[in-house]
Amino acid sequence: MSISFRPLAAICMADLFDGRLQDVGVHEHHSKSEDAPANARCLTDGENFLWVYGDEIGLVSSFCRFFPNGSPHRILVAICDEFGVDIVSEFEPKFWGYETTEEWDAAEAEGCKAACGAHNGSACDDDDEDVPF
Repeated sequence: MSISFRPLAAICMADLFDGRLQDVGVHEHHSKSEDAPANARCLTDGENFLWVYGDEIGLVSSFCRFFPNGSPHRILVAICDEFGVDIVSEFEPKFWGYETTEEWDAAEAEGCKAACGAHNGSACDDDDEDVPF
């Protein structure tokens, strides 16, 4: 299980790992995992861990907290403060490119309608009041 986050403004991977966060107790954790992808690096505050993924041009594309790697809060706050960016989780509409929950909900409803149409509507009856989700 994991939670993904992303910055709402560009952060260079090189800047994130240049040592500037050490003053607030955040530094790179050199993982010995052979499963880690080449574009991934790990930050820690000595107790908690946050994986950072970069894109092909060297910008941070996302952060990921895997369970049971502790709370990423302190690390994320340090990044926000140092780089002057907002970071959002996958549970927030801005993570997906929407400004509001209503906008996100409408897009998901539209996607469901499109998927239902592809399956002749059989899986998406709007009248199913007793469906628990």
